[in-house]
Amino acid sequence: MANLARKGMLVLTLVVPLSGCTALRMIGGLSHIEDFRSRDVLTLPESRPDLVDIVAETGKSLGLRVSAIDREGGTVMLTASSSVVSEIVICKFNRADYAFQVMEGGRRLEIRITAWGNLGSGGQDEADRMMAEFKVALAKRLDTRFGTK
Repeated sequence: MANLARKGMLVLTLVVPLSGCTALRMIGGLSHIEDFRSRDVLTLPESRPDLVDIVAETGKSLGLRVSAIDREGGTVMLTASSSVVSEIVICKFNRADYAFQVMEGGRRLEIRITAWGNLGSGGQDEADRMMAEFKVALAKRLDTRFGTK
């Protein structure tokens, strides 16, 4: 049985790299990854010392993962990315990185979003859509409207 398992692992080791994206890379058929950016600075009507935590919770509610948080420095990083299966099987890669900087004691918030992808995923419209979606969710959570820049 152990010998059969070893043979199975050997087959997987040889077959998986030759399938999906690896095979396309070998023949030069994989589209390059592009990135698109969106940036905004929001001004809140009043200072929110808990803004770092509110940003993190808003991101989680949108299905984003908190990849870094620094309450003292006022920064939050959120990410969203494609599944490993889609990356391996159909060679489609997309990822979004959200970077937040809380300023002026929670009165202003800089938001920077970078959307990465290939095979037509993303684009500037998608980066702008992600920005708008986050701002709407944050405004609801704060029960406020924002001034910009």
